[in-house]
Amino acid sequence: MKCPKCFLENSAGQGFCSRCGSDLMDENQGRDSYYSGSRGSAQNVLKGPDSAADKKTNPLRRGALAFPLLLLVMLLLGAVIFGMSQLFARDEVIEPDDTSLLSLAKDNADLFTDRYSDIPFASAEFLSVREAEVDGEDYYILTGIFRREDDLAVYEGEFQLYSIWDSKERNWQVQSILPGSKTLYVDPKTVLNSEDVRKSLAYLTVRSDQGNLWQVLADNLENLTIADIEKDESGTSATAKVDFVLASVMRELSATVSLKFNWSYGTWHYERGSLDILAAKEVPKAEAVFNFGEAEVKALWAGQTLQLAPSSGQISAIQVSIPLETPEAVLQNIEIFEITPGSQDGVYDVRYAFDINIGDWFVINWQAEQEFLFDLEGKSYYPNQDKSVFHWESREINISGEWFGQYSTPDNKTFTIKLNIVQRAENPLHYIGEMTISSPKGDLAPGTYAVTAEVNSETLLLNLNYGEWLS
Repeated sequence: MKCPKCFLENSAGQGFCSRCGSDLMDENQGRDSYYSGSRGSAQNVLKGPDSAADKKTNPLRRGALAFPLLLLVMLLLGAVIFGMSQLFARDEVIEPDDTSLLSLAKDNADLFTDRYSDIPFASAEFLSVREAEVDGEDYYILTGIFRREDDLAVYEGEFQLYSIWDSKERNWQVQSILPGSKTLYVDPKTVLNSEDVRKSLAYLTVRSDQGNLWQVLADNLENLTIADIEKDESGTSATAKVDFVLASVMRELSATVSLKFNWSYGTWHYERGSLDILAAKEVPKAEAVFNFGEAEVKALWAGQTLQLAPSSGQISAIQVSIPLETPEAVLQNIEIFEITPGSQDGVYDVRYAFDINIGDWFVINWQAEQEFLFDLEGKSYYPNQDKSVFHWESREINISGEWFGQYSTPDNKTFTIKLNIVQRAENPLHYIGEMTISSPKGDLAPGTYAVTAEVNSETLLLNLNYGEWLS
């Protein structure tokens, strides 16, 4: 179908021209009296007296009608685009810059409160913005730096501003302003002093250069001075270098240590486990020097009786006496293994040993672990019997020879036994010989019997086995 205005050939049945937008149906129906047949046919001629003028004016009329229609379409399209842009713009969240964010924080300073109370930080000063991020397009989190001052300190730290986008007012509404979890700088107004250090040192333990452990107590801490204090960048942590003396009745310790302290709410607190011992020199006092050697061992045991404790089945202990005037006659081979200072002044633990030589019969080794205490009045040391432990073991045993014994029976009768034994070369603990009994003993008749004997080295007991009756 041909458009009567722009002469564009359109599809059959099309209502409007695809070029100029003219109504094809109305135009064609109005022109039926002017056209018949096809274009170029001798019969398709414009009839009537005005046909010549119409041929000259019709194209202009058609262009004039198309222009207002095209303008109308463009206006409508622009209106649609503008309306859509306004609709989308209404939901767009405006991301503020650092300056506006800082202004937002300052304008809402009364909302800046501590996390644990509702009291605002009226003295807070917002300094700068560190980071800002949109959460879910309409929730804004601002992290910045603030400074404030109170009676305890001057603080610099992080703050966080939480705000939400108001789509109606098209601006950000502040919900809350809270201190961040990290404090960047604090300048405490309270000073770390010697009293803080003294309280922190209480009951701490210092190991001396001799390996002794000293506990700091109120009554032994002297001459405490703070040599140096060094703070970290935050201002809330400090390391103090401290000199002091620990004194006792017998010794004194000169120490230099370092301790770490953390500041919180106006108070310096000792950081547990931060004690570092830089120097700890222990000096004993002259009157309290502990000497323990061979002479002290002989003096300690002269005139004493050793109790060789009975083993299971023994009625009484075997006793060995050490001569008072000449202890060296039986007390020999003295060895001092270890002398260890105790945890308290005037206490020493000693481990030593010596041999007891009883003629040619046997040699035992006596081993002792004893605690010695200092007598302040007598200015000397004495053994603590409650903390004395003794052990012994046999070194040599030879009981070859004649032995006599007198024994009592349950019915108050007495009899004697004479023993004559010889040590066997292949086994020093085994003996052979004779035993003579003076009166009946159980199923033994008086007389002489052949015997074998064995010595128990742990109990020093002699086990006899009689055999053939000899005479």
